[in-house]
Amino acid sequence: MVKLDKNKFGLLIASFILSVSLFYYISGEESVEIEKRVFLRIIPSKGITILGGPRREIKVTLSAPRNMLSSLSTHKLIAQHRIREVKNAGEYSFGVRESDINLPHGGVKVVDIKPKVITVSLDEVVTKKLLVKAHIVGEPAASYTVDYDNILKDPTAALVKGPKSRLEKKKFILTDSIDVVGRIRSFRIRVPLKYSSQYSVVSKESIDVYIPLKQEGFQKVVENIPVHVLYSASSDFFVTINPTVITVPLKGPEKILAKLGKDDLLAYIDITSLSRGEYQLPLMMNLPPEVSLAQEVPIINVNIEEKIKELIPSITPELTTKENQT
Repeated sequence: MVKLDKNKFGLLIASFILSVSLFYYISGEESVEIEKRVFLRIIPSKGITILGGPRREIKVTLSAPRNMLSSLSTHKLIAQHRIREVKNAGEYSFGVRESDINLPHGGVKVVDIKPKVITVSLDEVVTKKLLVKAHIVGEPAASYTVDYDNILKDPTAALVKGPKSRLEKKKFILTDSIDVVGRIRSFRIRVPLKYSSQYSVVSKESIDVYIPLKQEGFQKVVENIPVHVLYSASSDFFVTINPTVITVPLKGPEKILAKLGKDDLLAYIDITSLSRGEYQLPLMMNLPPEVSLAQEVPIINVNIEEKIKELIPSITPELTTKENQT
């Protein structure tokens, strides 16, 4: 059996430990390259804004020791570029530098950045007063509709700040969506204004809106309605009219129109304050409150004449006596 010297054995063990340590040290110091997508935030000068928003994405190739890969994977890389002393609208180009990126400590270096040059459009920031417009979505219940002409808003306008090129032609700012699906009654709602990241509301951000609903006007034609003449009881006239019966289209709620017939309607002309002559008078009708004519008011031709008194022949006493004798 070979007997080892204790000193040589200890030296062998120390050499082995040193070799292993050196291997791991060298492995840890070995650099690897990785590519990461990094968000770039661009900060404009005061009074200037960036069309398309201040955020962009770049590709960054990094060189880092292998032993830093795990920490690098959890580190949130952010790039930031500040535009200085540019106060006019137009194109602006720049390149992202290594110092613009928040690299972790420990030997991480930037190998490459793509794109090399970034170009953005700058615009002047302005404030403008825009009218508020209600953004209606959906449809009310059957036979109902939104009365757009009578929608009320408080306030009716809002101050908006944003790029001059985007706001100079803009007249309205919409509210957030107002759902009217299935509704049958008018209602009030408080709703925020709808705006994009390109502009912001300076004044009130919420609007009180009143949405009026009304029933749609169904139509029905009623035929052969007799035309009556309204006159004073003391008048002594002979009146002729043309036409004497009419046909009219009516509009209103479907349920009410379905029950209406010619016997339910009164059509007439009023001659109580007229004297002898020829006239063209508008037809008057007694209609239910929710029903109206679906056309212009018909005109009736009227001719008023004095009545001819009946002549009664006088009978002389002599003629009476002769008849008696006969």
